[in-house]
Amino acid sequence: MRAAVASLDEAGWRTATPAEGWDVATTVAHLLWTDEVAVLAAGSLTDEGKQAWDAVVLDAIADPTGFVDTEALRIGKEAPEALLSRWDAARPALTDALRAYPDGLKMPWFGPPMAPTSMATARYMETWAHALDVYDAIGARPEVTDRIRHVAHIGVRTRNFAYANNGLEAPGEEFRVELTAPSGATWTWGPEDASQKVTGSAYDFCQPGHPAGAP
Repeated sequence: MRAAVASLDEAGWRTATPAEGWDVATTVAHLLWTDEVAVLAAGSLTDEGKQAWDAVVLDAIADPTGFVDTEALRIGKEAPEALLSRWDAARPALTDALRAYPDGLKMPWFGPPMAPTSMATARYMETWAHALDVYDAIGARPEVTDRIRHVAHIGVRTRNFAYANNGLEAPGEEFRVELTAPSGATWTWGPEDASQKVTGSAYDFCQPGHPAGAP
């Protein structure tokens, strides 16, 4: 995605995406902001770091439903060069922060605390989902590789959370997911004899809006 947006002119950056009210610049702003905030969360183990993280949390508490959009729209007004510069700095900074985070501890986040590995998977998933919006907006196609297994995995793992997030009780029975990877490999989760089963293309499963984990 980075290469796709880097070649855009100003008009390209201001192209509307399928996400209502967001253009390409807003989408990149959201991704870089979330990476930056995740770095702050990882740094919250120190007194100074905790103050910085607490300030973000207080802003979120003040506007729980609009906070994320507000930040994306605000930062998205910056020049494309500035957005790319911040994004290029945020990605390696987050990688370093996650690698340095103490083993066995979970990071604070806006929802439940997250292990560094879970945060890495979540960031990959969100980058993938928002990138698809950008590709749709500019008429391009993403490179589809087996790296989307991370996206499929979090879709399966958060099945119960998806039910809870919609005020529903998750079924108690086990379920099975069988997906065909871009390489042709088969990825599976859950017991083979489960009565509830999802099968199909991993790429299709990883599309935004898919009812992940709700067989």
